[in-house]
Amino acid sequence: CVSGPGPGAKHRPRSFAPASSAVEAVMKRVHDVSQGRYGYIGSWHTHPRGAACPSGTDTSTAEAMAGQADLMLARPLLLILSTTGTARRVRPRELCAWRWQPDTERLELTPIEDVQLQERFCPAAELLFATGRDRGR
Repeated sequence: CVSGPGPGAKHRPRSFAPASSAVEAVMKRVHDVSQGRYGYIGSWHTHPRGAACPSGTDTSTAEAMAGQADLMLARPLLLILSTTGTARRVRPRELCAWRWQPDTERLELTPIEDVQLQERFCPAAELLFATGRDRGR
């Protein structure tokens, strides 16, 4: 399940800050509705007109997530989508996955695999996407 940044997220040309209360609500909802079967594995964002490589902020964020005891996530995953185009016509360019490696304290490129799931589960959609309040960036 993928969710957006929530209402009140800060979108800047060179930075982004999700609405943490909305993101936490989605994480809790997914965990509760699935009775603990599904949980948070990481985050995604775009690099407009940039490379799909982690920035210093991305690396710091992954390290902080790995050290956050309540997340219980030693190896967070970051998906970065590079885009091209203008603000009115954005086109995807490259999608890369990066996973935090605690032993090297680095984000390392991780292969993306296409898998078919037997079920689709996303209660987060009812919290953000269905309301139209989230632009899904």
